[in-house]
Amino acid sequence: KKAASASRSAAQGQSAAAISEGFAKQEAQFANQEASRFSSDTALLNVEITDRLAADAISRGRLEEAKSRIGAKQTIGRQRVQAAASGQVVDEGSVLDITSDTAAIGELDALVIRANAAREAQGFKDRGFNLRRESIAHLTAAGEFGKAANTAFQSGLASSVQLEKAGKAAIATGKANVTATLINTGANVATKWATFSAGAKKPTTTKFEPYGE
Repeated sequence: KKAASASRSAAQGQSAAAISEGFAKQEAQFANQEASRFSSDTALLNVEITDRLAADAISRGRLEEAKSRIGAKQTIGRQRVQAAASGQVVDEGSVLDITSDTAAIGELDALVIRANAAREAQGFKDRGFNLRRESIAHLTAAGEFGKAANTAFQSGLASSVQLEKAGKAAIATGKANVTATLINTGANVATKWATFSAGAKKPTTTKFEPYGE
């Protein structure tokens, strides 16, 4: 019976340890869940930043494109003034060729500026797309960590319940063993007593005869 009580005490200790371990694992999973949520929020914040950077790249590109075209027109104007000052006809011949080339080069520069701005903006958009996917992945991981936290607690609780059942079973087994021992001992004593009683002889009396008869 003492052994059974000791077994139950040990089971109760293990039960408490199982619950504590379950809580610890649950808290660890909750911490991972919070970290994943934070990472998701950070990724979404970075998405907003990349969207703004993309829009800024387009705005800057348009501004630079406009400035490039204005610069080209100013160059053409100076070329025409110089040609006119030297007595040349500005709308024909070599002067027209020069101003036409300047216009073409100016337009090419403007288009290159536009393309570079679009490329820069697309880079930010691609980064934002990847960050959105990253945010979704972190949210998914957060959900999995939450499930793992509940599983950890339930596992610890289930182990605790099983250990408590084992402790109660040990006590029940101990009591059953005590009862069986008492019954067996009583039966052995009764059997031995019956055997002893059956084999015992009753005391006899001696008859004395008078001397000489």
